Amino acid sequence: MRLFSSFCKIQRRGFQSIAPNSEYLNDFMVKNLHEKKFLVIDNFLGKKESIRNILEDVKRLELIPGRIKGDQLENLSKIDGKIVETRGDRIYWLDSSKQGGIGIEFDELLHKIDGLRDELRKTVFLPVHSTEIQVACYSPGTFYKKHTDNGSRFVLKNGTAERILAVIYYLNLEYKREDGGCLRLYLPSNQDQLKEEGKERWIDIEPLGDRLLMFFSELEHEVLHTQSERWA
Repeated sequence: MRLFSSFCKIQRRGFQSIAPNSEYLNDFMVKNLHEKKFLVIDNFLGKKESIRNILEDVKRLELIPGRIKGDQLENLSKIDGKIVETRGDRIYWLDSSKQGGIGIEFDELLHKIDGLRDELRKTVFLPVHSTEIQVACYSPGTFYKKHTDNGSRFVLKNGTAERILAVIYYLNLEYKREDGGCLRLYLPSNQDQLKEEGKERWIDIEPLGDRLLMFFSELEHEVLHTQSERWA
């Protein structure tokens, strides 16, 4: 299944999001992902009722507290020798080989994301062959400190990263800016020079409902404090 043959460009506070007009991959999307290392697509499903149904379905899952493993965090802060809280999300892992059973609209969403993955593999030879699926909820007052998705446990024996691309789909149709919970993505451009100057370059992505965010897994990112329940 091909995705997003034509796009409507939308400016949203410092980055360009893309609204798909049809179901075929566009060169502009590939170029944007390659050059900026991230891509924002708004109105990914385009059906609010489907998004509400997906949210109701995932709310019935038995989520558990997320855990930090390996060296995914840039640093683990310690106070009096104790590791401080680094993340407050609750998660549910799905077996990608056993899709189905959550809801029809949820399966439709996964099918569309799989189509996007397959198209990237065929058109730009991005070596993505499998998918990890995680549902995540942030309650008010929670966050996830700066980290990458490619700690040492996700590096293969030949030194290449096991995780290549992160894809996040947001379910928060009633989101307002004051709700917080943005994903802060640290951009790679001149990153070494910026660190030497004591500066960092980032962009905050609001978790708007029906928004899909893609970025390369080696990019550092964090979830800022949320003031309301946040689902992805």
